[in-house]
Amino acid sequence: MEVTKEQVNEFLKGLNSAIDNRLLFFLEDRSKNRQLQTELGLSQSNLIDCLRNLKYTDFVEVIPSNADHIIYVFGIRIEPIDCYIKLDLVQFGGKSICTCHSFHQAERPMSFPFAGGKE
Repeated sequence: MEVTKEQVNEFLKGLNSAIDNRLLFFLEDRSKNRQLQTELGLSQSNLIDCLRNLKYTDFVEVIPSNADHIIYVFGIRIEPIDCYIKLDLVQFGGKSICTCHSFHQAERPMSFPFAGGKE
């Protein structure tokens, strides 16, 4: 499934709205997620800052979900580690609610279709 730069930017607007409204939830029971936080000494506030600063050029891919929504994957570098971020966003009662399923070290190389501002 392909998405446009505009669709990624709309997703990021929804993500920031969820953050602003304290409707961002982390799946903290995943050991990979906890391991990255421990290795880099990151607090949840640091992770939120990283999410808030995501750009469309950090977009990697979308993954269809079992539910009626799409999971977005992003990649960023937090020196010295390439990080894999998997998020979903749903609308409920007129508000965006975001779940961060993954925020851990990338397990394979990632490609960025909009890197360098390319469409």
